[in-house]
Amino acid sequence: MQAAVAEMDDPAFPDRLERLLDDAETEVASMFTIYRQGLVERQRALWAELSTATELRSFGPALVPGQLQTEEYARLLFALDAEHAGLQPADIDAAIAGRLDYGRSMRERPDVIFHAVVTEYALRLPLPGASPKLRSGLLRNLVDAATCPNITIQILPMSAPVPSMILGGFGIATSTGGKATVYVETYSAQLTFTAARDLEEYEHRWRLFTGSALTPQETIRWAQQHLK
Repeated sequence: MQAAVAEMDDPAFPDRLERLLDDAETEVASMFTIYRQGLVERQRALWAELSTATELRSFGPALVPGQLQTEEYARLLFALDAEHAGLQPADIDAAIAGRLDYGRSMRERPDVIFHAVVTEYALRLPLPGASPKLRSGLLRNLVDAATCPNITIQILPMSAPVPSMILGGFGIATSTGGKATVYVETYSAQLTFTAARDLEEYEHRWRLFTGSALTPQETIRWAQQHLK
């Protein structure tokens, strides 16, 4: 008890307490648990969380964000880890169908702003079994989505200087009232951040990547040129 009182009297105690409270605002969902409970169920739960969002932002350094994926692209991605994760064909079919429906819904919800930054590398990712039309299909999908008034897409070309160390993709969802949540996926877990220090870190990275990427208008021209 005396030790606890002494710790509270320490001038550094408020800072330590604040850091602990920030850490408590991080949620971790194990990928093992997600696959065991069902990938489709996890997708539905995540989309339910995002249903109150008024703005969605996504940075895709290695993969095209789910809202912009084509059926072939999504199927090839799932195929990479299907055996390791124990995914059954029916699970993959349902997950892909849900992902495509969610992508289409973004174009039909003018009240929700969607902004994505995608690297050229993500568009050129050499996936096993890909058809010659994989990349052109992705580019057409990007151009079509970019014509929607609520959707903004920026390409970060391989010729552009990298403004920051790239550790992985992330998403930022902002709900009514301005509350923001950051979503990050790793090999072993899906992480959710709501602490102010974490939000500012990802906002900083977002500003750097959007500043280095092509403008939305340049992105459409770039995609159209690569379709020729």
